[in-house]
Formats: sequence, structure tokens, C-alpha cells
Amino acid sequence: MGTLERLSVNPAPRRYSEDDVRRAARNMLVGGCGMKAGDEVLILNENGITEAAVSDVIEDEARKLGGRVHVMWTDTVK
Repeated sequence: MGTLERLSVNPAPRRYSEDDVRRAARNMLVGGCGMKAGDEVLILNENGITEAAVSDVIEDEARKLGGRVHVMWTDTVK
């Protein structure tokens, strides 16, 4: 399993480069989910919560890793 850096609870906004986000996406997909080439990946996004740019990066990285990627957008389920 991959490791995650402990996040600060400081409410100050944090800024990350696209490279940082791509590394985190790969860490999540491979280290966190055990993704391998040929796996099917569903990226389920919530309207108004998920940032489209972040979803796009995750989708792109999953495809680069050889995943068969499906992306869905939905309203928040309570």
C-alpha cells in the first residue's frame, strides 16, 4: 500500500502543482486501489463537490496506467 502525507488541519488554503496532483492520483490508483493495466475504473463525481480538473487528472492517470476508465457525474446522495 502507498503512504499519504499527514495533512495539516490548518484551514489556510493549500496550493498544489499539477505534478503534485498527478503524483497523488497515481498513488491513490496504484498504492491505494491496487490498480493494474486492464482494470476497469469507475470515477464517480458529485456535482458541486468534485472539481472537474481533478477528476480529469485522475481519469488521465488511470488511462496512462492502462485502465479502462468510466466517468460518471451525479448529484449528492444523502
